Amino acid sequence: MTALTITLPVRLDDTEREIILHTLEHFDGHKLKSAQALGISLKTLYNKLHEYEARGLYFPDVVVTA
Repeated sequence: MTALTITLPVRLDDTEREIILHTLEHFDGHKLKSAQALGISLKTLYNKLHEYEARGLYFPDVVVTA
């Protein structure tokens, strides 16, 4: 897993989003494994992702290549 760097000051909700998205990336988009690793329910993860998508902060259909 690559390290996640957070520069302070930063809003808590921004940090939460970065941790969730980083965890999803680590598990190759596998939501159940990500939710388990984060210690949250799968429903909570889906709710967060829908919230991010509605705010234009998450794009589930975009494939990013290095």
